[in-house]
Amino acid sequence: GSERIAMPALESEDNPDNPKEVPSFNKLVMFFLPTMGMFLANPLLSMVDTSFVGRYNDKLSLAALAPSTAACDQTIYLASFISVATTNLFADAMARHDIRGARRVVASTITLAAMIGGIVGILLYLLGPTLMQIFAGETSKGVIPLALRYVNVRAAGSVFSLVSIVAQSACIGARDSVSPLVG
Repeated sequence: GSERIAMPALESEDNPDNPKEVPSFNKLVMFFLPTMGMFLANPLLSMVDTSFVGRYNDKLSLAALAPSTAACDQTIYLASFISVATTNLFADAMARHDIRGARRVVASTITLAAMIGGIVGILLYLLGPTLMQIFAGETSKGVIPLALRYVNVRAAGSVFSLVSIVAQSACIGARDSVSPLVG
């Protein structure tokens, strides 16, 4: 059996006669594994892209993935603050049993994610040539046209990418790490 450890209340508003429980090791592992899967999804998708491009295209196409994937992943990473904010604000609202507040957090952060995703997509599209010159370097100019095609596809999906990250973060805030992997 898994034992539970009682943790004394840390906040004055909590009742010291009703200590909080620390999750068991098994519960932590069952939460951790799916959560880790969510964070590994993007690198795994990049590996799948690399596998398919490498198998069905030429070496130049494969070489074009490196600068384009790096540029796209870095720009999305810059917006990762919204996922942290979503998890914290949503979990805080849920801990206070403020369902309306939790819904407002999710609605607001999804809206913000869509707006930021749109801006990121537009910037990737407009600044793609410059970014590819920076990321590819002077000696790899031949990959830039192919890299731009990949950047444009990823730019079109940036809204959906950020919105899904926010939805996953809300699930984590609700202590549901399984739904994002199955739904």
